[in-house]
Parts: sequence; structure tokens; C-alpha cells
Amino acid sequence: MSGSETGDGVDESNESGGAQATYTEPESGGQAGRQHPGGFDRSQPGTDLGDLLSDHETQRFLKGLLGTFAVLSVAIFLMFLLVDAFGDPALTVEEDLTSQEQGQVHDFWVFSIVQNALGFLPYLGLLVVGGFGLLVGTHLSKPDGEKFKVSAIGAFAGLALFVFVTTFLGSTQIPEISSGSPSGIVIGTSLETTQLLINSLVFGVVGAIVSAGVTYVSVTFAK
Repeated sequence: MSGSETGDGVDESNESGGAQATYTEPESGGQAGRQHPGGFDRSQPGTDLGDLLSDHETQRFLKGLLGTFAVLSVAIFLMFLLVDAFGDPALTVEEDLTSQEQGQVHDFWVFSIVQNALGFLPYLGLLVVGGFGLLVGTHLSKPDGEKFKVSAIGAFAGLALFVFVTTFLGSTQIPEISSGSPSGIVIGTSLETTQLLINSLVFGVVGAIVSAGVTYVSVTFAK
């Protein structure tokens, strides 16, 4: 009998009349931590979404985006207040107007400024979330997949809130205007909150696509 190996990894051999035992240490860990083809380690699952959003670095980026939108909302609302209180159209008709007619011209002017500004909100928001997506892609120290999540979630929430809150505040500054007819019909506006919410969510989805797309470009082609 030249040699035998026991179940415990001990190799016993009888060579030259002497007994010799060699111990072979078994592989540690068994199946744990085995790396699968492609380099993906199933023993290390990805970060949970809740953990990702509660991460300090992630929150810095999200707070920065929401803070930027908050500053813009306050600034736009303040602009509406100041324009209504102190502003007047720079181009006027060359004839004397009564005080009532001057008031109507002022109201039309304020009405057009508020309406145009509120209509431009989504485009302003897309510019902001585009910049946010670029910052996430180039400065957030997370794996690419987590960068996309942070970029999309932040842009969706930020842009949707920005459009909803700013439009709601701006609607309080839209004056009632006269139709100019002899009957003196006054035209007012009413805010449809449900439709505003739907519009805000739609703009938020578009913002998420834009932001995640910019992040993808920055991490893919800017390396």
C-alpha cells in the first residue's frame, strides 16, 4: 500500500518502511464569496434604494438641487410681487388715458408677464436638471447604476415640485382683467389643482429622462 487519503485531507503513505502523514488544508469558505463568470459577485448585493437616498453624499446632491429650485421659486414669486407693485409697461400709447384705462393697461401687462413666466417654468427646470445630471455623473462617487438612480429621482422630484409650487404661487398674482367691451366684462382665472398636479408629474418624468441621459453621457463618453 503506497498511500491513502482520508476524508479529513490527511495523506498517509508508507514509503521505505516509514509512516508519513501530509495534511492538506481544505479550501476555506466553501461556496461563499464565489465569483461568477463576468466578475459579478453575488455575495455582495447592490445598495438598497433607501440606503442610497439616506447616504450623506447622495443627500448633499439632492439637497443642493431642491435648494436651487426653492431659490428660483421664491425669486420668481418675488418678481411677480415687485412687478405688480412698482412696474408699468415701458411702451405706452401716445394719448391721454383715464386712471381706469391706465389700470387696465397695467393689469394686462402684469397678466402677460405672469403667464409667460409660468409657461417658461418647465424649460428653466430642464436646464437645471440637465446641470444636475452632469454634476452627478462627474462628481458623485458611486457606481454608475446608482448615479443614474440619484439623477433620475432627484430630477423628477425637484422639477415636479418646482413647477407645482411656483405655478400655484404665481396664480395668486394674476390680476383680473377687463374684456374692454362696453359691458365691462371682467375676465378672471381659476387654478385647476388636479390638472396642475398632472402637468407637474409629466414635467417631472421628462426631467428625470433628461437628467439620467446627461448622467449617462457624462459617465460613458467623458472618461
